[in-house]
Amino acid sequence: MRQYETTTIRYVEDLIPEVPPTRGAHQQNYYRGQADSSWALLPALFRVDLAETEYDSWIDLAQSRMLKFKQMAPSQVRSEMASELEWAATACHHHAPTHFTTWSEAALVGLYFATEETADRADGALWRLMPGHNEMTIHQDYEQVPDAPRVYHPQFQSAEMMAQRVAFLTHPFPQTAMPAVPFENYYETSSDLMNLCKLVIPHESKAEIREQIAALGFDTRSIYPDLKGIGRQISEGIYKNNRSYDWIM
Repeated sequence: MRQYETTTIRYVEDLIPEVPPTRGAHQQNYYRGQADSSWALLPALFRVDLAETEYDSWIDLAQSRMLKFKQMAPSQVRSEMASELEWAATACHHHAPTHFTTWSEAALVGLYFATEETADRADGALWRLMPGHNEMTIHQDYEQVPDAPRVYHPQFQSAEMMAQRVAFLTHPFPQTAMPAVPFENYYETSSDLMNLCKLVIPHESKAEIREQIAALGFDTRSIYPDLKGIGRQISEGIYKNNRSYDWIM
């Protein structure tokens, strides 16, 4: 049984050797940042306690939530949706429970989310997924929701989705009502041609890494290119230490 790689990132420069170049037009590397390194790679839908719902299967639950999202979506969004994959990707990005997880083509986007603070001051994790064959990446003309892990690039993208360079990983539905298998566990038991790596960010490094990438011009406004980003960045500045740089002058 294979195991995913694990390493530690304490500074931005530690990330550079962990970002391999793209190996082909359809073999992009993908990154997902999680504020708590103990969190499993599970989509929001599979974090639900199915036994506490009125549904007997994961598919029934997913279809019910997607129907509700479609009913409540504004008309502009409805006119842009060309397939069930588009619906699921859009719903996932807007925090509706789906069997997709959100990833990014940009390592710094993943690093941004991996360095978010948690109430219990947890270490963060930056996951790196490297597909090993072209078939793992599917695009707009793939109409059916796949029954194996695949990376999907949506056609409909908001300004925020474009800024975050999002892609979505599909997670297979469990065959029964049993709990879903986290993607990292699936990886260890599957023979799919891909590479998975977990880059752990110690809690004590989070703030410094955030400052480093902000100094390089990659901050909250880069992630959220609208008023939400401006508001969040202003809020973040309240508790930042004002370090003295008098030695420069």
